[in-house]
Amino acid sequence: MIISGNNAAVLSRETDIFYDAEVVAIVHRSKSKSNGLVSTTIWGWLGKNCEAGDLEQNKLEELSKRYGTNVILVKQYAEPSEMLRLLGNHLAVRQGKRAHWSADNTAMHVTRSRRGVIFIDELDLTIRNLCSGFSYCLTVLETIYVWYGRGSVASERKAALAYGRSLGENIVELQEGQDDGDEMFWMILGEEAFANANYWQWRPSAADINPRVLEVSEQTVKPVDFLQNISTMVHLVDCVWEYFIIVGSEARTQRQNIRIALYVASELVRRVGWQRPYIPPIHVVILPSQIPLDFKIHLREIDESSLNPQGVPEHMNLLTFEEAHDHLLRRTFWE
Repeated sequence: MIISGNNAAVLSRETDIFYDAEVVAIVHRSKSKSNGLVSTTIWGWLGKNCEAGDLEQNKLEELSKRYGTNVILVKQYAEPSEMLRLLGNHLAVRQGKRAHWSADNTAMHVTRSRRGVIFIDELDLTIRNLCSGFSYCLTVLETIYVWYGRGSVASERKAALAYGRSLGENIVELQEGQDDGDEMFWMILGEEAFANANYWQWRPSAADINPRVLEVSEQTVKPVDFLQNISTMVHLVDCVWEYFIIVGSEARTQRQNIRIALYVASELVRRVGWQRPYIPPIHVVILPSQIPLDFKIHLREIDESSLNPQGVPEHMNLLTFEEAHDHLLRRTFWE
């Protein structure tokens, strides 16, 4: 159901397509095979640009009372696996509101797979959001370009083509580096650099392509599903072919946590390096900072604006493993 003010409109079609300016309620009733009891689960999905005011909150509470269960609030990019499974392990998120969106709009969509789930996200149309690792749909006038990055896996290519066909009939398929010289495609995107790291070539043949996020503290280093509480935490992100330590803007003085993250990253590289085509490098990003293009596209939840709430700076605050160790030896650092 689409929740808008006091209203709840039932979706009868495209139930796996959400919009980032809306609130969605997913009600699931199921019967246990073992005891025959019926249970109900309600998720309240909040798009990152939605206006979930008192009226929407009251409507969700009304649904919870009607079905006799609590609403589980879910933020965009942090969808639980059980909810995604009900949607067919396929979720597309578009920008804006459902009523205002049109397939005729000039738009850019990226198709990514993660742990068996296909995610299609609409992005701002800019070459800085293009990446060799994935598949894309670009709608330009009446043409739908389906661009396959060299690192895109078969499931992503298939999903991108199907999604493109749902937008229109005039499909132009482009393979990166083979037949993607279409002038209109590149004219729309621009001529700047895009995320085309050399390592994407190994993605289709890799045994595991899923990035991992680790939350680092003196008490524990634990895996988490999503990058959360970024400003106050130190995170280690395993991107298979390179590692990133993300130091939140309020975590810059957490020397011990940073030291632990560097140690864990080096241990992971020591253990898996022989399985990779080269020894994965370790980078340290200290916020506020611009984000490396290839790293940004690994995770759906990474957005430069949300990582830098005071504004995205003009520089990239990026250190190598060795430089980070050197900084830890100083009495003052990362001013």
